[in-house]
Amino acid sequence: MTAEERIRAAREFIALADHFFGAGRSMVGAEMLWGAVTQIVIVIAMNRREPIQDHQHRRATVRNLVSELGDGSIRRDFSEAQRLHAHFYHNDMPPELLNSAVAKTHTLINRLLPLTA
Repeated sequence: MTAEERIRAAREFIALADHFFGAGRSMVGAEMLWGAVTQIVIVIAMNRREPIQDHQHRRATVRNLVSELGDGSIRRDFSEAQRLHAHFYHNDMPPELLNSAVAKTHTLINRLLPLTA
């Protein structure tokens, strides 16, 4: 996939996440939001010519960004996005934690999107 296709997919995943959360389907919504974050991080890694094959590479890209930008909120919010990914498998997040993770993941997405240019 090209960077443009990945950004388009990320935007579609965000819209789908909002739809599924609104329909009370938090597991699917959580995975869609995680998918959006993943696609955005992959584009950033592609632009930086960093590996993109697996979770380990995406975590490394996030660590590099945190170090370079001096912004620990990126790591914290990425951890919240990872919790959403786990929620897809376990369906175990209480509503208040789920809502917090969703909000922090949206914050992360808004922080990372400009870095894809």
